[in-house]
Amino acid sequence: MNFYRSPHNINNMTEEEIREWAESVFQRPKALQELPLILTPEYLFQTPQKLRRQSSVIKSRLDAWILHAREEDERLRIERRFIPFVEIYIPDTSDGKQFFTIAKAIGEIPMQAGVLPKNQNQGYWLKTDHYFYQARGVLFAHKLLGVIPNPLEKHGLFWEYLPETSIRNLDLITNVDLAEYQLIKEGECYIQQWVAERNIVYPFNNPFELFLSIHQSAFLNSWALGPACQESEWLSIEQQEDFLAVRIRLLEQIPWIKREKERGTYQQQEQQYLKFLKKDKWYGYFILALRSHQWELAECWQQYTRALKAAKTAYIDDFYWQGGQPYKAQEIPVGEQPHQTRRTKKRQRVEGVINVLGYILWQWT
Repeated sequence: MNFYRSPHNINNMTEEEIREWAESVFQRPKALQELPLILTPEYLFQTPQKLRRQSSVIKSRLDAWILHAREEDERLRIERRFIPFVEIYIPDTSDGKQFFTIAKAIGEIPMQAGVLPKNQNQGYWLKTDHYFYQARGVLFAHKLLGVIPNPLEKHGLFWEYLPETSIRNLDLITNVDLAEYQLIKEGECYIQQWVAERNIVYPFNNPFELFLSIHQSAFLNSWALGPACQESEWLSIEQQEDFLAVRIRLLEQIPWIKREKERGTYQQQEQQYLKFLKKDKWYGYFILALRSHQWELAECWQQYTRALKAAKTAYIDDFYWQGGQPYKAQEIPVGEQPHQTRRTKKRQRVEGVINVLGYILWQWT
């Protein structure tokens, strides 16, 4: 067993100094964590990060962000001394401010959804998903605007602090996000025309507002199908993969001949799909409006469906929920690298824990 001595002057240390000491003693895991977005005067980019963090403008903005994060912890009843974080320095320019606005809006989706966890595991899951959305917002804004160094590159920010599986999923999912946004942008006039013909008010000022609304609804759906799900049985990995494959074929409007016994005919699935779209508000309106304009929007539409195909596995959640509690599919190694695993059909209960540095980790019960 290892024993660690506290520094002799710990009572005279600031909270930041204590956190830095703890990180020097205990290994910092690669895990999803808070990503404060810090608008930074351009001249400070010439300053080493440790000195930059001590400047009054950076310190005040970082302190405000972490204070808000602590308030969110209190709301979710998460108790921890430290909140792990890696700040994202964004140039305080017109492009930087646009980056900040986009990344922050996406990152805040889970915490602004109005969902209420009913137990601690649901609270941990919500906070972990919040961290994923923060990273998703940063990567989407980077792919759209540039502005900051590519966080996906080797020795980049994500590579240094996040697990490989999260990085891979973030890359795949934000490729879909970007393709979807570009499709909305190119097809906005058709969407506006479609809703106007049906006397539906179009409340968005720009394509990003529609994109954001779609993803706010998508998060609520994931909550309803996940932590809040009351179903006694869960879908298998194979069922989820086939469900996504069918949806993509319906988007492409390409019928299938094989597997009709399991899937039903294309015509049957298409009728169910159209009913779903009509009920799904803005995602549904967006797809319904553009389905008849695939040829005019061929390049954007193909980019969207190709990105969806590539990202199928990234959309299959690691967690399965039953009775409000999480389970995970057990995994077996299929290669030499840690991320080279295959999920099995066996499910086992997991629970969230907070480690000494404040990271939310999941362990088998």
